[in-house]
Amino acid sequence: MKKAILVVSFGTSYHETRKKTIEACENKIKESFKDYDFYRAFTSGMIINKLKKRDNMFIDNPSEALEKLYNAGYQEVVVQSLHIICGDEYNKLKDMVAQYEDKFDKISIGRPLLTYIDDYRETVEAVKKDLDKMLFLALLLLQFAFLSIYLSLEKLVFYYNLHFQLLLVK
Repeated sequence: MKKAILVVSFGTSYHETRKKTIEACENKIKESFKDYDFYRAFTSGMIINKLKKRDNMFIDNPSEALEKLYNAGYQEVVVQSLHIICGDEYNKLKDMVAQYEDKFDKISIGRPLLTYIDDYRETVEAVKKDLDKMLFLALLLLQFAFLSIYLSLEKLVFYYNLHFQLLLVK
């Protein structure tokens, strides 16, 4: 049975950032799914177009990648999102994957990092010894997330008795 894993992220046009973040995650996933062929897709059309024009780098969007996998005869596909939250980009991805449910014997989609309240707890637990990372994560989430995420993080910071304040920046 031909099996593939498709790792999907928003994308970035910065080479060093891509190496340190997206490719680092992709490499961990490749290590864990050795029996699967690896594929990448970005959800941002702007990033895809910029990379194509500037760097002659061709990256599929999720629909293009899924269509290629279907045409290549894959029977099982795992789609893993690198999105942080269940926001618009992830919801669009779920809709794209749903359109291919009848084309593969098995297709599944992994959830974003922060989906359930336990995910927030685990994330805070993972970085609570390193406040700089926690602050960075909080600031990153504030850029892309909703007020509910901020409030959840604030409650967990209080719960773990961490000694810094999260600020909501508009």
